[in-house]
Amino acid sequence: MTKKTSGDNRTLNIYLDNKHLEQVSELKYLGIYFDGEFSFDRNVDYLTGKCTPIINMLAKSAKLKWGMGHQALKVIYSGAIEPILTYGAPIWEKALTKQNNLRKYQRVQRMMNIKIAKAFRTLSYKASRVLAGVRPIRLAREEKVRTYKATHNNIEYDAPLEVRYWPYPVEIPPIREPTEIPHKVINIFTDGSKIGGEVGAAAVIIKDDKIIHQSKFRLHERCSNNQAEQVPIVKAQEQIQNLQLKEDEEKIAVVNTDSKVTLDTLKNRNKHSILIENRRTEIKRLEDLEWTVFFNWVKAHIGIQGNETADRLAKEAATDDTGEIVYDKLPRKTIITEGKEIGLTKWQEQWTSSTKKAVSKFFFPSIRERMKTILPMSLDFTAIVTGHGLNRLYLHRFKIIPNSTCPCRLQEEQTINHIIFKCTQLENERRILQNATTQTGDTWPTPYEQLTRKHIKLFMQFLRSIDFSTL
Repeated sequence: MTKKTSGDNRTLNIYLDNKHLEQVSELKYLGIYFDGEFSFDRNVDYLTGKCTPIINMLAKSAKLKWGMGHQALKVIYSGAIEPILTYGAPIWEKALTKQNNLRKYQRVQRMMNIKIAKAFRTLSYKASRVLAGVRPIRLAREEKVRTYKATHNNIEYDAPLEVRYWPYPVEIPPIREPTEIPHKVINIFTDGSKIGGEVGAAAVIIKDDKIIHQSKFRLHERCSNNQAEQVPIVKAQEQIQNLQLKEDEEKIAVVNTDSKVTLDTLKNRNKHSILIENRRTEIKRLEDLEWTVFFNWVKAHIGIQGNETADRLAKEAATDDTGEIVYDKLPRKTIITEGKEIGLTKWQEQWTSSTKKAVSKFFFPSIRERMKTILPMSLDFTAIVTGHGLNRLYLHRFKIIPNSTCPCRLQEEQTINHIIFKCTQLENERRILQNATTQTGDTWPTPYEQLTRKHIKLFMQFLRSIDFSTL
């Protein structure tokens, strides 16, 4: 196996235990096909070949007017088809730089997109992925590769501890929740806050209804709010070890937090992040010093002094850009979110720069807004927003009917614009849509993109009221 080209393709005679080993031009290892030149062309054929039969089976129960719906098909794509197409992507990532391989992937994705969007088979690949709300497969593959590289051998990543550093199960301290909190205890209140991209955290220690210690911490701007909730717990646990107590005082501390996610993460013994293990270490150290530590959830913003103080200090820490950053590890969620943002930007650039005058570009000029909108996919809706089907211009283009003229009084070409804004046969239906639209303060005729975003329900009522067989 080599990346270098060589004219020497002679057979190598290799024996093991007097048995001749067969020489092959490719091999399959862990579900990925390797060839002698590391081109991975065979692997592309293998992965696309696995998806095609699945999509063909779905075609039997995913028709234009009946069968599996848009959401169900999208779940199948994201849960079955895309994982197959992107399996092992960091290994063969350069294979899709070849246009031949990329076209094979796009062909498979387009087949699924058309079924998700309930669209006609003549719909282009670029329009199908926008209408279906499915990322271009090349960008999906790049996102997988980017996430893999960012979470492997990256010192900035908040990676789980290596298995060799995990504590033995018997050494993991139990997470106690108080059934009844005694009056004479040390109360610790913690909180985290993320404001305008800045992240802060705070801890407040209360004894005998008096604040005896308070501290605030600043985290890296790419840290998550969940990390901001966890950091002050570790810091507060370290602090209570230094408290000077009377000999007869009980060593009982209650950590109060308004984050249920933080408590659930701490209870989960399968979680082994740095912050989680640091908290467990501090709990174990406190128990060795004869402390009893409870963890309690409190509802936020109900007037509890310690919780309100911690909330205020956390916001101050987030807005104070002069403080020292105490934690800067990036969570996996942030890495994935940033990767999706990069992909979304690239997708928008591709869509904007497309030279094809797609009807769907007028309805969905913004990819970001399209992905935020839940569309009621149906044959009528898809045909109108793509221009493929249910209009005479389209049918005449494919020589299904002799001409493209609308039978209404205007005798114009029956384009999408004509159906929505001009056709005299739809005056009553259009009047209802127009009145409802202008009542919201918009002008008429309203832009296409407003019909599929702001007035989507009214637009769908208009389409359902049309008898396309008479047009």
